[in-house]
Amino acid sequence: MYIYIIIILLIVLLGCAIRPNSNKKRKKIYLTIVFIILAIVASLRAYTVGVDTEQYCIAFDKISEMTIEQAKEDTRYETGFVVLCKILSYVYDNYQILIIVTSIFIMYAVIRFIYEESNDCILSLLLFVLLNCYAMYMSMMRQAIAIGIILLGYIIFLKKEKYIKYAILVLFASLFHQSALIMLSAIPLCKLKFKNKYYFLTLVISAVIYVLANTAFSIFTKMFPTYLYYLDGQFFTSNYFASLLNACVAVIFFTVGVYYGKFDKRDKDSNSFYAFMIMLGVIFYIATIKISIFSRIATYFNIFNIIWIPKFISNINKKEDKMMISVMLIICLFMYWAIISIYRPEWYGVIPYKTFLGE
Repeated sequence: MYIYIIIILLIVLLGCAIRPNSNKKRKKIYLTIVFIILAIVASLRAYTVGVDTEQYCIAFDKISEMTIEQAKEDTRYETGFVVLCKILSYVYDNYQILIIVTSIFIMYAVIRFIYEESNDCILSLLLFVLLNCYAMYMSMMRQAIAIGIILLGYIIFLKKEKYIKYAILVLFASLFHQSALIMLSAIPLCKLKFKNKYYFLTLVISAVIYVLANTAFSIFTKMFPTYLYYLDGQFFTSNYFASLLNACVAVIFFTVGVYYGKFDKRDKDSNSFYAFMIMLGVIFYIATIKISIFSRIATYFNIFNIIWIPKFISNINKKEDKMMISVMLIICLFMYWAIISIYRPEWYGVIPYKTFLGE
């Protein structure tokens, strides 16, 4: 746990020293340093760090001994992941290369996303760690790769209204995790303007999906057949405490963000896209209370909080209110992160942290 506390402290102390929000040059220097720190810690982790890391290491060893065709038939993994493992096995036959390469790519995508979109990169990085996105990405490797591709797709293509190119990139992301196809929904949503009344629509839709969660899951598995194996597993049932906690956090951020966003008072607002992403995150997190597998879908939208939260804080006019809310937010999120890290470390499996060098 200490390694993560050190990371949090470094994010704050380096931020105070470099002052990255003052200009782009300082921002680039700061984010480059933090990228190196995050990438090194993730890259050097042992196979025991991250709930799903070990299974991917085992898969790497198996795939390295097979042809791509055999691996696709004998494993449940998508083509992109199989091909990646096979290519990396030619470079080095130890699974650590998979951990290193994927960690560098995932951290690069997140840092690039923050560089392009955040108006407070210190807060964005703190959110990335304290919302447990960093921990999740060290566990669910395939989905983290897909999310990284989508984040790059947003800033390179979708934001510039290059919809076909973005769609192609989403299809590419689905080769690593099929559920990435849900992010095709971002194309129509980026054309719409968010309105405050959508907040109540979100609550209604969330309630309906919660009641009809089993039916929604049935539809979901028809769209993504590879998830049928979850039917008899732990993801079909609910980790009630985790799901309720995450849903509450999502609803609070959405509520405060809509209140300070003042969307109805603006003719055009660049925050609308993020509002829709957080809206979908809330819907899926509430559905997660009933069936845990929906947390996998919510994860695609949760990452947008690292940009959404600094954006709505910047909309607060009174300097005193802005400072008070920022401090309270960080304190509450640190408590949220600490409670999970101390009392529920098994959720992400990144505590205790060990390096492969110590094995």
